[in-house]
Amino acid sequence: DGKVGYSNHPSYDRIQAPHRNVHQHGKAALEASKTGNKEAMLRELQQMESASKELMSIIDQLSR
Repeated sequence: DGKVGYSNHPSYDRIQAPHRNVHQHGKAALEASKTGNKEAMLRELQQMESASKELMSIIDQLSR
């Protein structure tokens, strides 16, 4: 339904990269945690949060 309702919006295509980055950095944070690399885990979590904020900003634009 989202694609049907929003694919014509100028911001729709901008969702893909930050959405992918949220998942990529989240997975990397989990892997770093499993190996005990706290610094890498925190770095990945920060990048995940940044991508999440960007994603939410784009979603806000879509909802206007």
